[in-house]
Amino acid sequence: MQNEVRRYLLGQLEEAEQERIELRLLTDPSFGEEFDTVVDELTDQYVRDELTDDERKHAEKHFLSAAERKQKLEFATELLSHADAERGERAERSQVATVRPIVAPATPSLLDQIRAFWRRPSLAHGGLIAAVLLVVAGLVFFLLSFGSSSEYMALNVPLSSSDRAESVAPVSAQLAGAGLELNLPIPEQVKDAKDFRLKLSDENGVERDLTIVERTDKAIKVRIPAAWLSRGSYVIHLSRVNPDGSAERVRGSYNFVVE
Repeated sequence: MQNEVRRYLLGQLEEAEQERIELRLLTDPSFGEEFDTVVDELTDQYVRDELTDDERKHAEKHFLSAAERKQKLEFATELLSHADAERGERAERSQVATVRPIVAPATPSLLDQIRAFWRRPSLAHGGLIAAVLLVVAGLVFFLLSFGSSSEYMALNVPLSSSDRAESVAPVSAQLAGAGLELNLPIPEQVKDAKDFRLKLSDENGVERDLTIVERTDKAIKVRIPAAWLSRGSYVIHLSRVNPDGSAERVRGSYNFVVE
């Protein structure tokens, strides 16, 4: 297994094998200790120039891309130099095997930094639990915020004539969710119109322009956000848009009450 970890650190594994190593790091604390042992061995071999040219090239490209390993390498290099000085072997070592200078790796990407963070043994097991809890908390927040409240309440509102004798009682609606979705029948005399304008008015005289979300040959569908509504009476006036861009008010109105 240590050989497989070594190849992982040198970037010599296929993507599926890399994912298997990373998953085990998150779920098996004892494997994290074995992983760190291989990291230390590879660091020591790099400092002592015991890697092949190919391994050294891979180490500088993959293994040393994490800032944490670069710091460990610098520390190991310094420690080795002090040990050589104390034993009086610095001159002999310079003739036999000169320690190569550290090659500054490319700045690690954000993904590399995140992977290095989660590979720490102290965080491997607890980090997985924290990540799961974070995902669960996010799902709960999403369901509470965007569950049933994201739906519009559908309502059919007939056209009421301006003649009191022909008028119909306003439709009642309960304010809930994101607001109201009104289905408004198009009067027979203006079904050939290319476009319409609709204006919402409340009992205090506040007016708002409505946007058509869907139109068929028989009806118009509009949505009114809950923020625009409160308890009270409302009326929608329909206007036909003429070819020259002018608007012509259609007789009658759509009336409803929010309870």
